Parts: sequence; structure tokens; C-alpha cells
Amino acid sequence: KWKYRYKISKAFYKTLNHFILIMLAISAIFPLYFLISTSLKTREDFFNNKFGIPTIFDFVNYIEAFKGGDNFFRWLLNSTIVTVASGLISLFCIILAAYAFVYFKFKGRNLLFNLTVSLMVFPPVVVIIPLFIFMQRINLINNYLSVIIIYVGLMIPFGVYLVASFFSTIPKEIIESASIDGCDISKILLKILMPISMPAIVTVIVVNALFTWNELLIAIVFLNSTESKTLMAGLMSFKARYNTDLPVTMAGLTVISIPIILLYLFGSKYFIKGLT
Repeated sequence: KWKYRYKISKAFYKTLNHFILIMLAISAIFPLYFLISTSLKTREDFFNNKFGIPTIFDFVNYIEAFKGGDNFFRWLLNSTIVTVASGLISLFCIILAAYAFVYFKFKGRNLLFNLTVSLMVFPPVVVIIPLFIFMQRINLINNYLSVIIIYVGLMIPFGVYLVASFFSTIPKEIIESASIDGCDISKILLKILMPISMPAIVTVIVVNALFTWNELLIAIVFLNSTESKTLMAGLMSFKARYNTDLPVTMAGLTVISIPIILLYLFGSKYFIKGLT
């Protein structure tokens, strides 16, 4: 009797777990489905069939998105420049800082590392006003350099924490052997640590790219001219212009999402390894 009840309860909890996972998967996939399906509908089809599959797959909305956004390609270029530049600079600083924290012994190392990691808890909105005053005084408003500096500062704490944690799992005997064989710090980083730590490095690249590409608040405050806006900031004015034509707006959002989706698909294997 108890065995029978145990089997029933086990089957019930297993079914419940699967149901919860299925609902979570649907909640994650549905916004992407709604985005793409809406972008392929005409305005009439959308109002008559908001959540269903398009009756006719129409790519006119994508043409209208490119035509309607006079600065669309300019915003795309701005986002690419800011994302790539801030990602490369932050990755360079992260790798060097992580190497120093793990393999160098100096006074206050643990305190400095803990202070660096603790910066992850500070929301960017806290430092917006002092940073704006500072950037205004040195004439960097509407300049790529202002947001690149801010993004680098915001991305370094998490990256240092992740990469340093990964470096600490690598046996120090490997580094010592490389030093005995004549490798300097640059060769140790390029030929030993970086290939071994590729999951952590790719994770940092993907997370930082996602943050920079999708960031809105800093981009609006520091890049407020039409020519200097990033895609997310420019999308606000684009949405206001096509507020009544949601399929065109969704087409623009789909185009914006493609680079990040491709980046994630390219590094998904390393990304998952880095998180685990």
C-alpha cells in the first residue's frame, strides 16, 4: 500500500515539475513568437488576429522600418561601435585584473578584490547625475567615449569576479612550469590561461554585449542628439513615430534582436559551460 502511494506521489510530482517547466518555456518563447509573427502581419491582419499565425507572410513592414527610420543605419552603426569598443576594452582590463588578483601577492589584495566585486550591487542610476556633470565639464556629451567609459566601468566588476574565479581553478603548477620554460606574462595569458578559460571569457563577452546593446538609460542621457543615438535610444523616437502601426515597430525590433541572437548562438556552448 505504501509503495503504491509512493509511486503515485512520485508520478504526481514528476508531472507537476514537467508542467512547470513547460509553462516557463512557453512564457520565455511566447514574446519572441509574438515579436516575429506581428512583424510579418499587415495592420489589418494584426487587429483581426493579434496572437495567431499570420494569414499571409508580408515582409513590407521590414522595408517600411528601414525607410521610416531615417537614421536607422546610423543608430545601428553607433550601437555596433559602442558595443565592440566597450566590450574589447573591458575584456582587456578584466583579464589583466583577474590575473593580478589570482597570481600576484600584494597587500590589500583580498580587500581590493572584494571592493571591486561589491560594485556589482550598485545600480547605474545612482551615478547618473555626477557622471553627467563630469562628462559635461570635459565636453564628452554626445560623444561615444562617454558611454564607452561608463559601460567599461559597469562591466568590469562582474567580469573580474567570473574570470578570476575561473583562473583560480587552474593548477598553479602549470603557470610555474611555463615561467620556468621562459614564458612571460603575455605568453602565459595568450597560450595557456585564455584557451583554458575560454568558457568564462565567452560568457563575459556575451553578457557584456547583451548589456551594452540593450542598455537604454545611459544611452538616452549621454547620447541625446539624433545622430549619436544608439539603436535602443533611437527606437524610442521610432516607436513614437509608428505608435499606431505596431507591425512596423515589431519589424524594427526584430532587426535589432538579430545580432545578439547570432552572438548567443555562436557562443552558446561556451556560455553554458561558463555559467556552470
